[in-house]
Amino acid sequence: MRAFLLFSSVLFIRFVHSVETSKNDGFEEMFRVRDTTLDLSDPDETIFNKVEDPFDGVGFISYAPVKGTVMKSVRDGFRGIWNAQDNQLCSDAKVYKKDGTMLLSLYVRTGNLSKLNHYRRVDGEWNGLNDEEFNKVIEELRDVPEKPSGDENIVVTLHKRRGEKPRFKACKNGLDWVDISKEEFHQKVKEAESAPVDLVPSGATLYLDNTDTVLFDLSKGFYKGIVCKDYTPKVGVYAVKVVDGQEQVWAAEKRGEYCVNGSGLAKGEHRLLYLRLYKEVKYVQRYFEKLDGAWSEVNEDGFNKSYKEMKNRPVAYELELTNADPERVSVVEREEDGTMYREFTPKKNADIVSVLDHRNVIWVNHAGTKCTAVVHSSKGKSALLLVRLDDGSGGTLEDYLDKKPGLGWVSVPEEEYYSRYQSMKTEVAEVEDPEDLSENVQDLPHPDGYTLNLAHVILSEFTVTKPDANTLVYRTLGTEPLLSVVDGKVEIWTASGNEKCLSVHLHSKGELLLLALAFDRQNSGKYFKKEGDEWNSIGDAEFVTSLLS
Repeated sequence: MRAFLLFSSVLFIRFVHSVETSKNDGFEEMFRVRDTTLDLSDPDETIFNKVEDPFDGVGFISYAPVKGTVMKSVRDGFRGIWNAQDNQLCSDAKVYKKDGTMLLSLYVRTGNLSKLNHYRRVDGEWNGLNDEEFNKVIEELRDVPEKPSGDENIVVTLHKRRGEKPRFKACKNGLDWVDISKEEFHQKVKEAESAPVDLVPSGATLYLDNTDTVLFDLSKGFYKGIVCKDYTPKVGVYAVKVVDGQEQVWAAEKRGEYCVNGSGLAKGEHRLLYLRLYKEVKYVQRYFEKLDGAWSEVNEDGFNKSYKEMKNRPVAYELELTNADPERVSVVEREEDGTMYREFTPKKNADIVSVLDHRNVIWVNHAGTKCTAVVHSSKGKSALLLVRLDDGSGGTLEDYLDKKPGLGWVSVPEEEYYSRYQSMKTEVAEVEDPEDLSENVQDLPHPDGYTLNLAHVILSEFTVTKPDANTLVYRTLGTEPLLSVVDGKVEIWTASGNEKCLSVHLHSKGELLLLALAFDRQNSGKYFKKEGDEWNSIGDAEFVTSLLS
């Protein structure tokens, strides 16, 4: 605890000193550069320098604004955490994570004074902590080795953050841990390595999805849609148990048996695990497979067969007509008589399970069939969709859709589809009048700000990020504020008074669409829910309930 407090004090003193001395290096100019907001749910690494440096089993990330920017507020999605008052600024934000616990420290300067602000996230809310409370939680999170028993002689090294020297400790015959020198540490490690295997201490647990990188080296890769992870215990660490969530996959049966290394493979819900073990003075291999949510041991042939099936199994893919992924589908385009034709063919690593048009699901695959091609034809406001399917028995099926004015995409019979197809080739493309442009085209920027049209987002004016599979976050690229949000012709929100919207969060869950607007410190967030074709304002409690349902 004293070492940690001393380290925190040194960092704080250095920070104060650096801010004081920076007055002569143009510190006052910082108040004339662009203000920025750090969103912990989706940090913008183009304006924040990110440094990851875990210590003692605690995940640690630092965010500092790049040159030319000043951090004036910190948020977590639509929840505000800290906002600058008067001439305040934040020079650094530090995040600590472990086992669901999340802490935040902000280095805040007010005039000539500097201080540390501490916060802890509890049930989604950020609560303030004083220095003593914060340091107590950090101490509880740090890995402290358990005292051994019997004749074991264990030595450990505890690494702190970058710039601080490691500490070495030893424990013998169940006594308390004591500090030792670096030379004593290496001597004891050498003695342990040369000792008979049944006397080598063991006891570490390998957690597959929450691996402690203090004890294990973890490397990750991606191959044919398969997520690959390799686990290797560090020197002096002996893994005697492997756990996945609450389920124990493997455990040593007697002293002297331990895991040398392991490899995990995952694709969707299907998972495979290979372990190389030291057992009874020889190395052996064990194989495991997770199906239907439970692990079971398999032989080598079964493992290899499942691995081959995993490699060949395509990934479920949602085809977005306006933004197809070239890694998943091949696209062939041609134009004839003013009609644009686009044919999407899934690659071997993709299985098209649905088709979307501007994030709206317009087609879902049938059970027992496989989509082989999607043909999209469009001319002006008219559009048709043809989906070809393999029925699994060598036969071919086709689905037909027509985009009708006021109704959207609807399923139509084959005869009607081809009738519309022929008429589309000869008809004159309908030219949209200025009043209808808002249905498909983003409004031009207001001289003093922007309008976000959810039906058609212009990427030259907005950044779009996707923090998770069901969320899109929009932010303006320019310095002008966001003045309104619309969905086609439907008005959702218009700024009033001193409202300043920082970001727009669109959440989708099936047919449910939710919208959250994050504002500056002077205004609370606003929330909306789409019901039919209308967007209705809702309270924060209803928003959270709908989001979690």
